[in-house]
Amino acid sequence: MVDQESTTCGRLLKLTLFAYSKGIFSSRQISALAEENLSARWLTHSSFPSYRTVCRFRASDEAEDLISKCMSSIVNVLRKNKHIDDITFIDGTKILANTNKYSFVWRKNIIRFDKLNREAIIKLLHDMNDVKYLGKLPDNSDISTSELDEIIIHLENCLADLNYQIKQN
Repeated sequence: MVDQESTTCGRLLKLTLFAYSKGIFSSRQISALAEENLSARWLTHSSFPSYRTVCRFRASDEAEDLISKCMSSIVNVLRKNKHIDDITFIDGTKILANTNKYSFVWRKNIIRFDKLNREAIIKLLHDMNDVKYLGKLPDNSDISTSELDEIIIHLENCLADLNYQIKQN
């Protein structure tokens, strides 16, 4: 038999996720949604939590545990259905329905971060070449000089590819 507390937490989680999907994030509005919306009533089995209950639930350890278990289950289902593997991963990227809405911001950020990435690669190449020409790796390094050469070649190729892509665009 399932205890009362876990079913209440499950109902509150369903209600909260349903409200989030509708763009409702306020505890008071979530509470009102539970009373007014037929789908929300069905999810909560016609119980109407107060806004304080919703607020306490969202800040509780139980909510964090439930969300963590849900995310683990989602990842396991995706792996089982071969949608993700050890190489493909899920990040926290937000995907908007209206993607053109923020394209001007994204373009500026892409250009800015691309410039920073290229500068970081160039600095890393200079540091690695300095180590290579000195002939001495740091004492706490786990790589050999031959691996260092391979890394340098790979980074130079990546930098050349980035420069080529920039010229094309």
